[in-house]
Amino acid sequence: MGLVKESPQEVHRILKISRWRPDLTGAGQVDIAVGDVRNFRRDPTFPRFTRQDGSWFDFQLTIRVVTGGYSVVSYDFEIRFVHQPRLGFLRFDLNPPGHGNDEDGLRSHLHLNVDDDGFSIPTPMLSPFEVLDIFLHGVSPTGRVRRLESGSLTAAPPEP
Repeated sequence: MGLVKESPQEVHRILKISRWRPDLTGAGQVDIAVGDVRNFRRDPTFPRFTRQDGSWFDFQLTIRVVTGGYSVVSYDFEIRFVHQPRLGFLRFDLNPPGHGNDEDGLRSHLHLNVDDDGFSIPTPMLSPFEVLDIFLHGVSPTGRVRRLESGSLTAAPPEP
């Protein structure tokens, strides 16, 4: 069983890589994104990758390529949860250097179920592979419920 429901051919069709944009130093940038436009409205009909549990995610990523390596300039990775009424989405943002969030110590931050009009939680800068790993393996319900009277954790009752 694959990590996403989309076939390898569909993954290649959905994943968009921009043309190389060189600068005067010989370095340059490239963008990698799911689809052609950012899905601000969280519309499930837009291109996306779907986990086996039905949750779905997309991302935008800008990479600066220099001789002998690369660096991540910015990204926006967002996963939407279909079976978690308390948590609709989780987004990891890394703003480009010089962005206004730098002044607040929020160049790298996450959003839990609320956009910029809510609050941002500072996070360490993660590589795109680390964020994908979190989305594919590390963000799923535990199946545990805390019993208030004892403070202990028990298995959740089976879903209907």
